[in-house]
Amino acid sequence: MHVAEIIGNVALGFSVALLPGPATVAIVEAGLRRGFARALATGLGVAAADVAFVLGVFWGLSRLVQIELFRVVLLGVASAVLVYLGCASIRGASRPLDLEKPGGRGSMNPLLAGFLVNMSNPIAAVWWAAVFGSLLGDIPNGARWQALFVGFQISAGVLLWHT
Repeated sequence: MHVAEIIGNVALGFSVALLPGPATVAIVEAGLRRGFARALATGLGVAAADVAFVLGVFWGLSRLVQIELFRVVLLGVASAVLVYLGCASIRGASRPLDLEKPGGRGSMNPLLAGFLVNMSNPIAAVWWAAVFGSLLGDIPNGARWQALFVGFQISAGVLLWHT
């Protein structure tokens, strides 16, 4: 694998993370309410979810997503989590934003919050299943570990953007 390919894979992850979505909102909100360290921890949770998607697709999760009942249950659970997080965010919007004092304790571990937001995002699940799953489909069995390495490079680009 050449350096240009690695940079291209990291750039792909970076460009995917650029799109605004629930993960970006969670990171920005954590940063505004509780400071940079909290936002960084939330971003690490988002990146950990991406690594979980990579591993899940690598070990065959993309086949499960093709089953209609599994997809309906997955989308239902993901929608419920996103609605809950959105309602919690709206409830928290009435609290005054104190930028002078970024510390303080939140109700949820920021790593877990970032992980849950990204794992419950159906767009992230579909993107990883489609893009990484098609990458795995095009690679011969002997080079599957190289595809896993590519998935981690894309995840590194996501982490780079969120950092």
